[in-house]
Amino acid sequence: MQVEQNKDIALELPLLRRLLTEHAQNSMASIFANLFNALIISYFFWLDGNKNIVLAGAAIFILIVSRRYMLAKQIKSGDVADDDLVKIKRSIEVNALALGGWWGATISVLMINAGPGQAILLVIVGAGKMATGAISYRAISRAAYYFIASSGIGCGVALAIFGSSSTMAGAFLLAIFMLILMHNVRGNYQNILEEYRKSQDIKNNNETINMLLHDFKEQGSDWLIEIDNDGNVVDPSARFAHAMNMTIAELSGANFLNLFKSGGDKLRVADNIKSNLAFRNRYLMFDNGANEHCLAVSARPVRDANIAFRGVASDITTQRAAEMKVSYMAHFDSLTGLANRFQFNQRLNALLNSEQNKLALILIDLDQFKSVNDSLGHSAGDKLLKGVARSLQNCLTADQFVARLGGDEFAIIIPDGGKQDVQNVADKILAAFKQPILCDEQSIVIGASIGAALCPDNGENSDEIMINADLALYSAKANGRNQLKFYQADMSDIAKNRQILEQDLHNALANNELELHYQSFLDMKLGKVVGYEALLRWQHPTRGIIMPNDFISIAEETGLIVPIGEWIIRQAMEDMSHWDEDIQMAINLSPIQLRSSNLIPTIINALATNAVNPARISMEITENVLMQESEANLEILHKIRELGLKIALDDFGTGYSSLNYLRTFPFDKIKIDRCFVDEINEREDCRAIVQSVVNLANQLGMTTTAEGVENDLQAERLLAHGCDHAQGFLYGRAVPLRDTALRPIISENILETALNSYKKLPVTKGAHTRRSHKKYRA
Repeated sequence: MQVEQNKDIALELPLLRRLLTEHAQNSMASIFANLFNALIISYFFWLDGNKNIVLAGAAIFILIVSRRYMLAKQIKSGDVADDDLVKIKRSIEVNALALGGWWGATISVLMINAGPGQAILLVIVGAGKMATGAISYRAISRAAYYFIASSGIGCGVALAIFGSSSTMAGAFLLAIFMLILMHNVRGNYQNILEEYRKSQDIKNNNETINMLLHDFKEQGSDWLIEIDNDGNVVDPSARFAHAMNMTIAELSGANFLNLFKSGGDKLRVADNIKSNLAFRNRYLMFDNGANEHCLAVSARPVRDANIAFRGVASDITTQRAAEMKVSYMAHFDSLTGLANRFQFNQRLNALLNSEQNKLALILIDLDQFKSVNDSLGHSAGDKLLKGVARSLQNCLTADQFVARLGGDEFAIIIPDGGKQDVQNVADKILAAFKQPILCDEQSIVIGASIGAALCPDNGENSDEIMINADLALYSAKANGRNQLKFYQADMSDIAKNRQILEQDLHNALANNELELHYQSFLDMKLGKVVGYEALLRWQHPTRGIIMPNDFISIAEETGLIVPIGEWIIRQAMEDMSHWDEDIQMAINLSPIQLRSSNLIPTIINALATNAVNPARISMEITENVLMQESEANLEILHKIRELGLKIALDDFGTGYSSLNYLRTFPFDKIKIDRCFVDEINEREDCRAIVQSVVNLANQLGMTTTAEGVENDLQAERLLAHGCDHAQGFLYGRAVPLRDTALRPIISENILETALNSYKKLPVTKGAHTRRSHKKYRA
């Protein structure tokens, strides 16, 4: 059932009751404030002999305020029938008109004979009543409009009585103030309606979840397990027997632990059963005659003559396989099969934190790899990296660890290693690299610059030893390449340069050297650019454009990331305010930004200043945000989401990639990292991971964006897998706002869009978008 609020908006009865209840709660404080203000004015004007006016005004005021009190009391009692809700609402609106009119008329009448001090008091009270009325009547917007208008007109007349140019100007400013208050009332009222709609959505979602839980209990894949005092299965279900490829008779009375293979959590479960302790989500492996399966088992001891443990089990073989694939991709480099940077950091920190923390760290950078990549192509470059990886592995012993950190940079850890150990490994590497590597029928000989640092001699933590090994690597490059350099204390040039860069970064904001570039992302089903990711660039006065990878780490270490991040938010929303209303914006957040108390006020201020719809904005975070001070960061993320902004999980699959993160916070979007996209056409595991992530996102009500799309085949494959959005050089590079107009691109299909949008981007608001595709072809 609905009731009409005005010609355009229909209110549901539960919403109307909620609005009236909120109004009633606000009314009591407002009534006391009105009484207090009325007493102040009455007191001062009573002393000046205006007793008849004061008495008459007081009588009318008491009648109006009493009526408001009775209405609020009636609502708060809860004894209001649905049919009376509309009548009460209209009574509140009439009462607001009367109360505002009383204040306006009272101020106008008293202003005629008021002295200078009394006139100032009346103006202050009038303006204050307009503002407080906008607050107290915010739940009933029409009542707020009536109160502001009636009281404001009276105050305006009071100012106009004097007839001077200054008071007429004051009346004009008062009119503007009235309009601002009414605009705020409308905004607050819309927020109340939106909050109600969200609560209704949550209620509906909870009902859906309860229904699904009921279906799960009735038809789910889990089954009950019961174990007697001897550790044997009691009264097994048909589903349990089917999973074990046994009959119910065979399974009944069988020893529970003997059903499973060694490994997994079998020993821990055995200890729990022996100690009569509950256990949860223990993994047990078994072979049902066809394939190896994995069960997740949870159980607790019970007080029963025949039953010792009771719990549930479910077959999670498929889930475990997917998690293992994701884990592999998170810990290993997909191109070379070596450990990646994440696993390297784990291994380095583990060794440094052990009792025997002596080790040697070697950093390797291939000489002239970029020239090979540019001249022979990415395919040859990839084959060269694979050949280099094999050569490095052949040069090492079983206890020595090698990882690819990214690009053409590799790292080796030698546990308990000294200077001679490093020299021996480096000699083997340099000798191995003299042998040509076959890449696309071409023999390539490549050199390597090698830098090394020793622990604890050159550093006792991972940051120190990495920095010092990097300084040694830089020295090897600067001194002719294809050689080994050990860290020495006088290798400070890079450190000094870093200090200079840090100082320059302090001045970058003040000197307007930072700018935003925008890279488009495309709706793959519509073939249309639907938004842009804001990417930071530093236009250094002497060094030219500096990319974020070269200075963001400095900004984070020094805390400069906080003011820089605030500038990005303000600038991005200002730029966005000139775009078409359907264009979205993605803004990256650093974990350090989330610890700043200014983050939420900055977002609120930027939204208000630029009048941008928050639903168009996605704040992108990485898994590091959830790993560092997770509870505090989650609280901030929830506050951001309450403002109406969306939250996206960036680089999914490159860190821990725990599915628990997706339960911890209701993300709106998952961004699939480019490492899965690069080889989606060549590797089945990449395709499986992408499909799994898309399916998972769909089931959780999230969208997906694939990063690093560079060719049509990748785009076709992602579209086939159901990916929602795509981003990459195929659709356009990141460009500054001043260099190109932003124009939405609509194409007939995904491949046409790829051709049309490589060099074109959307225009500012109001531009025509439906043009011939031929005009945009490169």
